[in-house]
Amino acid sequence: MLTVHAFSMDRARLLELVVALGCEFSRRGMPDHCQRLRLYYLALQHGLDARRHRVEIHWDEELVIEWMRLLQLPPYQDHYRVRRETRCDRCESRPGTVVTKGVFPGGAKLECLQCGGEWLTLRPVGD
Repeated sequence: MLTVHAFSMDRARLLELVVALGCEFSRRGMPDHCQRLRLYYLALQHGLDARRHRVEIHWDEELVIEWMRLLQLPPYQDHYRVRRETRCDRCESRPGTVVTKGVFPGGAKLECLQCGGEWLTLRPVGD
């Protein structure tokens, strides 16, 4: 689930984050994401985005930030807890109450349906 911000980031700062995210997508072998992110970058660079830096290619500011969090890129590298376990450590979750919210090269995002806790499980990614 994406967290919606009440503010819109400065365009120059967002472009910096998009570049960092693109480098990480490339490093992880995610060419489809790279291609869509390049289109988003070009639209931002040329002022073709709408309110809250929205571009109708299914990329926006919140998606950039969420991917930065998932891939643990600065300044969002500490947003999600990283755990080895797939059981929630915040509550006495019953089996079946933890779901995988997303999978990406190098890990997955999990959520406890009982308490709403979210965390990442990671595995090494080649350089």
